[in-house]
Amino acid sequence: MTERQLKVGDFMGIGRLPDQLSALTVLKHIKETIIILDDSQNIIWMNDIACNTLDSMLQLYGLNSVEEAVGKSIDHFRSIKDHNPHAIDFQSGFRSRVTIQDRYTAEAIISPVPVPDNKVLYIIILVDVTSHAQEEEERSELLASLTTPHLKIWDGILAIPITGLLTDERAEKLKEVVLYIALKEKADYLLFNVSALSKTDDRTSFYLTQISDALRLMGVNVYFVGVSPQLAMNASASIAEWRTFQTAKDALLYIMDLHGVKITGNA
Repeated sequence: MTERQLKVGDFMGIGRLPDQLSALTVLKHIKETIIILDDSQNIIWMNDIACNTLDSMLQLYGLNSVEEAVGKSIDHFRSIKDHNPHAIDFQSGFRSRVTIQDRYTAEAIISPVPVPDNKVLYIIILVDVTSHAQEEEERSELLASLTTPHLKIWDGILAIPITGLLTDERAEKLKEVVLYIALKEKADYLLFNVSALSKTDDRTSFYLTQISDALRLMGVNVYFVGVSPQLAMNASASIAEWRTFQTAKDALLYIMDLHGVKITGNA
């Protein structure tokens, strides 16, 4: 195989690059979305992965096919609502995250490449991070729901609502956050409000029992509030070990009674 020695300063790299390895071959075989712009920032080329990835989303920009994207200015796509609105310095390059209407999220890398006649091409590489972004969003939503000011209802007494569907991943994140909050707030009692769970089967009760057991190992008393008839009927046998109350008020009165705290007047 014929090879040529790269000179230091020609490229930022070392070693030998085969003559048969053209720039186009390299671009075609990189398994990421790649788009090339001309010096006026118009699209002139996309690799196959870019075509396949973006084809179903181009209608959001008024285009019927990837072929229609060629020749379009990149500003055409940045003008769409929900796309990354930040000002971009193409001359020095940049790295940022772009999102297309909650359907596609990518880390975008734009690099200027000098070419003859004092012109510049721009290479855009989009690294798909949609799944990772969705996980981050779910985690942020979970954290937000668990750090509401209404969480602490009394000294040492916390109330946490659990809503939606408890999947393996979400249950693990929930346990992580709840244990952290219980430790940080020095909780003695934790009330789980489970009235808004969207699914109430034996798997759901398994998750909740697992979280409850972990809290008890930390010395936290765990009570469940708002157990629905569906959860009671469909849950595993472990639910029989739960201490349950119809409302958070009932649980709070019970805790206060344990500590000899009496309420006078209308409760």
